[in-house]
Amino acid sequence: MSRRRPQKSQKLSAGLQFRHVSVNEAAREKGALTSRRKASEIYIDKLWLTADQRRSIEELYTANEIPSWDYCAEVDEDQVAAAARLAGEGLEVDRMAKSLGNRWSVRWSRNSGQGFQETCRQLYQCDCGYDDKARQTAVRKNPVAFTGCLAHAEVFFQVKTGKILLLRGYFVHNQPCKDAFMTRIPPMPLHPAVFTEALKQLRSGAQLTDIQNTNRTMFKSGSYTGQPRDLRKSPYRWLLQRSDTRSLYRQFNRLRGVNMTTPAYINIHEWLDIKSPVYNKAFASAVFHYSAWAAENEHFEVCVATKDMKAAAWKYSHESQLLLDGTFGLCDSKVLLFILMGVDEKQRGVPLAFLMFSAPSGNQQTSSGYNTAILTKLLSQWKTSLGTRNGQAFAPHVAITDTDPKERGALLHVFPDIWLLICKFHLRQAWRNHRSRVIKGTTATHIDIRSHMQQLEVALLGSTEYSQATALIAGERDVLTAVASALDSGAPKQGAITGALAHLDYFASYWLAGNLWQSWSEHGRRTAATLLGCQVEGVIPTTNHLESFNGVLKNKHVHHWQRGGRRIRVDVLLHLFVFTVLPSIFEGRALEKKEDERVEAQLRCLPGGELLVKKRRARALKVPHPAQTQPVCPYAFLALDAARDNAAAHLVENKQISIPVFHEHSHTFAFDCFSSSATVFDILPISYTIAVGLDGSATCSCPDFRERGGACKHIRAALQQLASLRESGLKVPPISLPQTREEACARFQTRVPFAAAPSTSVWPPSSESGETISEPAEASSDAQAGSEHQTRVAQVVEDIIRESGDMFVGSAEEGFLGDELDTHEETPDIPDSDTDAGFSTAPESSPGSDTESESSSEDRRQAGAGVARAGLNQQVVARVLRDLEVDGPRLRQMGEYLAEAQLEPEDVRRTQVAKDNIDVLSKQLSRLLREAADDEPAREPD
Repeated sequence: MSRRRPQKSQKLSAGLQFRHVSVNEAAREKGALTSRRKASEIYIDKLWLTADQRRSIEELYTANEIPSWDYCAEVDEDQVAAAARLAGEGLEVDRMAKSLGNRWSVRWSRNSGQGFQETCRQLYQCDCGYDDKARQTAVRKNPVAFTGCLAHAEVFFQVKTGKILLLRGYFVHNQPCKDAFMTRIPPMPLHPAVFTEALKQLRSGAQLTDIQNTNRTMFKSGSYTGQPRDLRKSPYRWLLQRSDTRSLYRQFNRLRGVNMTTPAYINIHEWLDIKSPVYNKAFASAVFHYSAWAAENEHFEVCVATKDMKAAAWKYSHESQLLLDGTFGLCDSKVLLFILMGVDEKQRGVPLAFLMFSAPSGNQQTSSGYNTAILTKLLSQWKTSLGTRNGQAFAPHVAITDTDPKERGALLHVFPDIWLLICKFHLRQAWRNHRSRVIKGTTATHIDIRSHMQQLEVALLGSTEYSQATALIAGERDVLTAVASALDSGAPKQGAITGALAHLDYFASYWLAGNLWQSWSEHGRRTAATLLGCQVEGVIPTTNHLESFNGVLKNKHVHHWQRGGRRIRVDVLLHLFVFTVLPSIFEGRALEKKEDERVEAQLRCLPGGELLVKKRRARALKVPHPAQTQPVCPYAFLALDAARDNAAAHLVENKQISIPVFHEHSHTFAFDCFSSSATVFDILPISYTIAVGLDGSATCSCPDFRERGGACKHIRAALQQLASLRESGLKVPPISLPQTREEACARFQTRVPFAAAPSTSVWPPSSESGETISEPAEASSDAQAGSEHQTRVAQVVEDIIRESGDMFVGSAEEGFLGDELDTHEETPDIPDSDTDAGFSTAPESSPGSDTESESSSEDRRQAGAGVARAGLNQQVVARVLRDLEVDGPRLRQMGEYLAEAQLEPEDVRRTQVAKDNIDVLSKQLSRLLREAADDEPAREPD
């Protein structure tokens, strides 16, 4: 085989270049670089240069002053010569051996080929020629100063062997570069083995803290590949620093398919563009709507619904219930996320679609960067993407949202026959905010009135007739007005009563509009139950499943991928949704289902297996099985409970429990005790009856004792009252209650409960009680199973609401959309009316009646939708007018301020924006007045 010495390639001044084909290449021997690759141009545009540098380098290429040497990988003499030339120029191709003093840095590289034929092409630049201003960096971090050096080099080498194939470039350094000293500490790179191990941990789901701990452990034990025993001469760092996390996460996202050097919106566009080289078919199949941001005041829109989500939509929400709510703050852009959700058989929320869009340009607050139009558009796209089944379009019967009219309006546009309910948590949050604002004070009177208003709110939520709700408001107003008239105008209690009256005005002028009342009252839930064909308990009262999912999404899934708490990019967020979060949710539940089926199949083969399976399913639904259900013992037992003891002491201190009356025939002390929420303003305050026997038996008529047993606060207050009488000198015998449930059952199992305190069950249970407990039967159909699980879900939430009082929702800063935050003073009272226009009552037929025809069911849905639309209209008008009555005088005052003002040029744009906003409002107010005048019947002259 003939050998040749390395030789320079020749170029013509005209720019043409002859390809020099070597003997080795002509003989098709391996190890030599092809003439075509030798003739390729150097990418000088990848160098960071000033305009003068770029012009000088182009002149060097035109003058053919760029030398080139090619080498054969199979010729030892060639490789020795290549190594000598690299060393002479100070180039270190092996990054593992790069020293701190090396002034060459890689600006660009590209690999090609496979296996042993894989080659790498790297472009180097002298650090003295690196222009940090061209790269637009804030601070120069290069260890040497910029001198305008033109030196650069390109090296071709084999990846597997490291053998050099081609070396070319301009190797002449200018004199300032030769004389330059290091002015900054040169960066010491992290060893690739540390980086590789950290990336492996990230891919397995490890947190940054875990990665750092593993790094310290492996460093101390010398476990990294290539870690020398003597680190004094190692040019690499082996311990992770905080500054490494950025590069670590960038490389991790790159491995997952997200190019962090490309703007987020370009990545998303290219993933969805079928003509793009990085088109992602899996990602595109999950996105049912995409609209790029094209102009100011437009939205960037991308909506996600995977195949599993679409199937779940038909299974859990078609002709059933749908939850909708929005959130923000998930990524570093002003992007809002609205989530559509159903509820599955195990009472867990199931995401059905993600609707993401940006706030319009110039929008100051992300949470307000949407309207009914954009939500209607995206909901319509979602409905279209679901298609039809059995000739039917997707159509939920009931939707639950927060108090935001924009969400409610969009749902009505897309699903005209839907019945809308308002989430009880969000509703009571709005009421609580207003109540706390208008009834300010810490006196006992203020606390009592706020508590009384809270009880009124609970009663309003439970109203089933519109006249019942208005009567509650009217009754409270009469009592408060009477009390206010009996007090001096300057009395401390007067302020609390005035605030309470303002709170009543708030209800009368806003929430008690007849059709709107139906969307949040018990009446509305009964109507929803009729539409769904289930019991009232099966109507989900809140969006808690969705709020909980939002919290998990932010604090678990998204937080895991954040670097140092920083918000992630929107393309990373979408990639995370499509390829990590959503697949893990549906895959996990599918595996759970298969595992449940496997276990149940094995159980059925055992004696009594069918009963075991039924018990297991009952536990999964949190429904107590007969064998596990224990009726509440009708007699008290005094277990340790500091909270109840403190509450009892408060009842005694406030004189809310009476002096006992002793009954000779039963040897019991009887007490009357007012509810802790009762106030002096109640016409008929809630009270309970307590009976305490000399034998240690005790009962109470309160719900707490009936449902939970033990010893409620009222029984404990009665015992404290007896102890107080005993200490005062009265001959009250000591009474000792049982300490445990078992002791109470053993002591009183033959006793009949006191008539004064009826219990919910007989102890021990017997068939004579007239109550039977049956085993839960297996659902005969999916519809029956769905109804059962909806009922249980709704009942659990109802229990939480009943027990929680005001302790049920977080603050408005949590990042959820649609919460109504009351920040204005109140509007004048609008008289109550029992016959609001458009108001209709619910059908009297029982939910789920089998005798109704399909046409009557359809008529009922259409009538319900009409009520929902009228209710939304009343909500929007009442809310806007209430706000305008507060802000209107300020707007008039602003107009008076500007009467003699002159506009500066820099204020023109801001003034135009303000005028456009006011013009929109003025246009709609004019339209409403014009339509009202047209609808008003013509009056005959007197």
